[in-house]
Amino acid sequence: MSNVRPNLKAFKDREDLVFVVDRFNALEDNLTSILTREIGVPKEQESFVRDIVFNNTIVSFSAKVKLFLHLRSIRNWPKIDPKDFHRLMHIRNQFAHCNPTQYIHVTMNKGDKPVQSEVKIMLESLSNAGEIVSVESSIALKEFTEIYDRLRTYLFKVSQADSPDDKMV
Repeated sequence: MSNVRPNLKAFKDREDLVFVVDRFNALEDNLTSILTREIGVPKEQESFVRDIVFNNTIVSFSAKVKLFLHLRSIRNWPKIDPKDFHRLMHIRNQFAHCNPTQYIHVTMNKGDKPVQSEVKIMLESLSNAGEIVSVESSIALKEFTEIYDRLRTYLFKVSQADSPDDKMV
């Protein structure tokens, strides 16, 4: 037994990270539930399929999205922009895998007294072209929240369909 105790207070200033990872995981769980229902898994096998077959270490979020989008097309569910899923994952990865940096900007007047200053927390990631891209964490969080809410609402509507062939309005 380890004597090390987690200091959760150390993450108080990273509530944005906790929010992003928690909401992303909840959305992925909703996606898994829909996939499990739609492929017609017998009740007695549901737990195995959800917890093992669709486990996040076995089937990636991107693969689940591809499966979902295929079902969406054959079930005639309303369209959803696939880029929303991928952008949400990208922002989640920025929060989860990036050490935030501080950007400090100070403007001084002739008397060497700060007239204007700002501090921003920045997240960095690599673009598809291999270039480092920085984004202010508050802007990334706002974009994540907007996309998350759009996808959450959409997946809720899909999950409420009575049968796989129901058409949603």
